[in-house]
Amino acid sequence: MDMSRLNRMHLPFLSNPDVIHMGLKEVREESWLEIKPLKNSFRNKIELLENFSHEILFENNEFQSANMNFFEALKTYLSTYYADEYTFNKESIDIYLDDYSSQINSSKKTDLELMSSLIPEDILILIPENKYYILRSAAVFSPSNWDLKSKINKSLDIIHEPVPGYKKILSTKVNSFLHKLPASRIFERFNWSIYPSKNLFFHPRYPKLTSETNELFLRVERQTFRKLNDSSAIMFTIGVHNYPLMEVLQIKGAPESLMSAINVMPESIKIYKGLNVIENVIKDKIYNYLSAN
Repeated sequence: MDMSRLNRMHLPFLSNPDVIHMGLKEVREESWLEIKPLKNSFRNKIELLENFSHEILFENNEFQSANMNFFEALKTYLSTYYADEYTFNKESIDIYLDDYSSQINSSKKTDLELMSSLIPEDILILIPENKYYILRSAAVFSPSNWDLKSKINKSLDIIHEPVPGYKKILSTKVNSFLHKLPASRIFERFNWSIYPSKNLFFHPRYPKLTSETNELFLRVERQTFRKLNDSSAIMFTIGVHNYPLMEVLQIKGAPESLMSAINVMPESIKIYKGLNVIENVIKDKIYNYLSAN
């Protein structure tokens, strides 16, 4: 077993069993994105672009300047921290990441398409209007059972209406954080659930694309927030990690913390996340692991 891989896992329930909380943490600029840990997401993007571009890419021409500014910021970031992996030419961009390489024709793509081709994370561009932030452009290749088409051009409050407890606990905090976010700082937070599949593309209209297995996977979303100096727009990224549950249980404290998180989770959240269907299976695996170790 690769212990270094286990040590790099994001396990948010180790520090807080509550799933309805902000959980924000500031990160240094070099840690903004996780290019190498998430490199397998590039192949997921290539496969989806061939048949589902109408479901995963939405651009609002009225706000192209925000996309352009974020592309320039991303280009600077990659040139600074990943100079060996990215080469920016006049009309193309070369990517070299271990066993993955690609040449992107930059002259035939929009700024949002370019950004989504350059990094493994999903990208959502949020624009402020009055006291709310509105989702105006997005490239989402790894939805956790939600539909981008129904969320575009909606406020975050409306987008999160299906989430139990969001309006009461998080709405005011989220809106306040986004409006006060300093341009010089980057923040991350995590969201998690457990799925019977390692597929990245979980879309409510395409359930047959999800191949279920007998194995369970901890699905962790690492979300980041960044605002540029000359704009109030925010680039919100989501990087999805899939960890086999049996590997997660080998982390010290993980079995007990995960069991505690599930036990204190409100039933409405379990239903929303789909955990109510597999809760007994998850607990059996934890009990069996603890009994054997």
